[in-house]
Amino acid sequence: MPARFGFAADPRAIEDLRRLPIGIRDMALLQLQSLVHGEQRGTSLGKRAGVDLSGYRRLHVDPDAEWRIVFRERAAPTSREFRREIFVIAIGPREAHEVYNTAALRLGRLPSHAPVPRHLSVLTTRPAPTNSSPGRRR
Repeated sequence: MPARFGFAADPRAIEDLRRLPIGIRDMALLQLQSLVHGEQRGTSLGKRAGVDLSGYRRLHVDPDAEWRIVFRERAAPTSREFRREIFVIAIGPREAHEVYNTAALRLGRLPSHAPVPRHLSVLTTRPAPTNSSPGRRR
């Protein structure tokens, strides 16, 4: 079946894909292919658990539904072959709403009370202060 949509992704979503366990990555690539071919549409997301992902959709990656792709269908740039494209904002685990919080953070829609996704927390936390003062060199 020929492709019905173009494909675009936030560069961080490509990094998400690279970090997936190999078996999950293979399944994610197959799901992305089915999206581009128009074989699947995913489920609309709205506002859940205080996170607003209106206009975006989700697609289960694996049979156990533990991994998700968050994407939207949008108009493609006029220079592209396709009139519409699938734009992926995040790929990751469903556990603790991690993939949804990641997508919301990337879109600037993450409320202050929402937990920062685990794989991003290293970027937003500071080292704990030490109680010892630095020694003086003479």
